[in-house]
Order: sequence, then C-alpha cells, then structure tokens
Amino acid sequence: MKRLLSSLALLLLVAAPASASELRERDVLLTTDGIVYTVDAVHDASVKEGRSPYYLTMTVQDGEKRTSAVVPGSLVGGAHSHPALAYDADSRTLFLFWQETLYRGLSSRLLFASLHDGEWSDVTALDSVDWKLRRNLRIAVTRSIEAAGENGQRAQVPQVVVHAVWWEETGYGEWARYAMLGIDNGVVTSKDFRYLVEFTGASIDRTAPLVTATPNEVLRHPAVFANSARDSVEVIFGDAMTNSIHRLRVRPVLDGRVRIPIGVRGPNMRTVDFSVTSEKRVSAVIDAESVALYTHDEKSLDYVVYRNGEWSKQRSVSLSNDLNAATAIDALRRMVSVQ
Repeated sequence: MKRLLSSLALLLLVAAPASASELRERDVLLTTDGIVYTVDAVHDASVKEGRSPYYLTMTVQDGEKRTSAVVPGSLVGGAHSHPALAYDADSRTLFLFWQETLYRGLSSRLLFASLHDGEWSDVTALDSVDWKLRRNLRIAVTRSIEAAGENGQRAQVPQVVVHAVWWEETGYGEWARYAMLGIDNGVVTSKDFRYLVEFTGASIDRTAPLVTATPNEVLRHPAVFANSARDSVEVIFGDAMTNSIHRLRVRPVLDGRVRIPIGVRGPNMRTVDFSVTSEKRVSAVIDAESVALYTHDEKSLDYVVYRNGEWSKQRSVSLSNDLNAATAIDALRRMVSVQ
C-alpha cells in the first residue's frame, strides 16, 4: 500500500491538470495536392454540459477555399490536445493522432482517427490502459511492408503503416514507446506495441517503483522520420535508465499473416548536455550520420549536434523579425545535411 501511495504521489507531482495555455497546440501539414490541413487544440469554457471544453478544430485550405470544423472524436471525454498529422498521398488519407487527458491529469490516452473523402473514421485508442501518462507524440507514415514473394524471396509490397513514438510515465518508471499500426482503407487493422529500448537488447523492469531521480528532460522527446523510400523509419529516443540517447531503424515486416516491426540498432549517442525545461518541446533533424536536437521560443533557437561520435556544445541563435524560427530551423536542417 505504501508503494502504491508513493507512486500516486509522484504521478500527482508530474501530472497536475493542464491549463488552457498548456493544452493549446497546433500541427500544420501541406499535402502533395497543395491542400493545407491545420489542427488546433482549443479551450472553450462556454460549451454545453456533456461536451468537452477542450477539443480540436481542423481548418482545410484548398486554394482560396477555406473551411473549418470541430474534429468529431474530440467532442466528448477528457481534455483533447497535442495533435499530430500525417498524410498518405496514394490513398489521399489524412491521419490525426492526439492526446486525451483524463482523471484531472493523472492519466492520458493516445487517440487516432483518419479522414478520407471528407468522412472521419471511428476513433481508436492506441493504448487505453488507465493511470499512464503519455506525451510528446510523434508519427511517420511508410507505404510498403516486407513480405515473402511467390518464389520465396523477400520483397516490398504496398501497405500503409503508421509509426508512432511517445514518452510514457507510470508509477514504476518512464520509457520511450513505439507503436506500428497497419492501415487498410483508413482503418487500423493491426497494432504492435514495443518499448524502444527493447530493440537495443535491453529489458524493461516493471517490478521496482519509480526512482526519485528525474532524467534529463531532453530524453523524454522521441522523434521518428520516414526514409525517402517510405519503407522504414529512423527513430531517435532517450533511455532514462542509462541517461543516453539511441538511434534506431525500424522496418515493418509481414511474418506469415502477422505484421511486426524489425529494429536495426544504430549508435548509442550516450549522454547529451542540453538544458531544456518541460514546457518546451524538443525536435530533431537527422541525416545519414548526424543528428541535431533543438528547441525554440520567440527569442531564440537552441540546439546541439551529434557528429563523428560526439555531441557539440549547446548553441543558441537569436531570433528577430529578420530571422524567425522557421528560417532558423531550415538553416539548421541544411547545416546538418551538408556537414
């Protein structure tokens, strides 16, 4: 009982109910068809009873035509926030993931819905286990899966797969998580969940209570990127137990009738000295050999770069009307890809 009460106390400390300003967030996606999708998390205290005051709205801009509407799956339940968008051009399907916070901030779920031909699919929970905090969701989409051909040779066959990474906290630890979702006609038809450290050969111990030491905040922001062939993803994630950052390549494979992820271990990038607070979101830029982690506000872009087996010192770029965050991030992306 004491261990349970201690775990709940720790959850209360790290999971105080989010304010409206903390919940508000947006994601913007431009498709190959030239359509811009914008999803906002908004707070409206005037909504009628039975509806959530924290919900999502989507704006669709196609040329000069612009329409806005509430995302249906966010009308009820807890506080809906932190949207993440992805798009599959072949099927013209938009994928929306978001976070639903429950029980006054003690638990959260990751939800998913897709938009195809103007119709929303039913909402699906990635992992609906209560009393877990899930945050810093990122997603990527691949368009093929490795399968056995007629001659026994392995080959890539068409299959939309959504790869999701996020950070999860419970009373017994915190880890980077991964989900591989097989999609057919905008509907999730298969799920596979993993702890990302398991791909490195490590194991997860869920028998010991959460230690009081808090890991470096930068570890809590996993990132995922689809490669140019759209047949695998690169994942950057932190390990709270070892205070290190790993790089991993994951590809979806059809084993018989079961879709599973295969992880190829990349470098252990070890500990990074990057000062960041929990209010900021850490993003990543990668190329074949290098990784940059960065965060920004209205005043500066702060970043570190991993190259030739070591991290650089933390650097900062001052932002202004002449140099905004988008321009500075684009310059950082070019720097990483060239050097």
